[in-house]
Amino acid sequence: MNVLFHTSAAIGIIAIVVKENKSDSIFSSNSIKQGLLSFVLGVTSHGVLDVIPHCYPFNSKLDAIASFLIMVSTIFFIKNKYRFAVGMAFVGCVFPDLVDLSPQILNKYLGLNLPKLANLFPFHKHEYSGSIYNGDCNYSVIYQAITVFVVALICYFNKVKLMKLFTS
Repeated sequence: MNVLFHTSAAIGIIAIVVKENKSDSIFSSNSIKQGLLSFVLGVTSHGVLDVIPHCYPFNSKLDAIASFLIMVSTIFFIKNKYRFAVGMAFVGCVFPDLVDLSPQILNKYLGLNLPKLANLFPFHKHEYSGSIYNGDCNYSVIYQAITVFVVALICYFNKVKLMKLFTS
């Protein structure tokens, strides 16, 4: 699945998991707990999204750049005390791709010759991946629209909490 869909899942996780914190410390016990939960849910959501049949509607370079900009701007604009938990949600949602796909990506774009290791995450193995390569993307569009719609609903129902994470 394109990174933008994993990034949107992270935003939904943030809306659910990250709660107002009395402490001003970025590494308070609450922040660490929320960060670890966000990371685990991020990896889990990544697996769920990758198993669902999907095509790749966005150019991979633009997808990576847009996702990176969303992640960085969110972390920049969020209150400092929530940055760890929010960052962990984003890292969790892309972590499986970083682990399993980084060598191939670095080889392709930087001309390196890193060895391609076996995929650690089962949903990146061909038999479990929902990647569609035959061009029949009708269901993929529906699943991707549902993903964005569900995240939008989560954000809508948590909008007051989300605003507190960003504003003074």
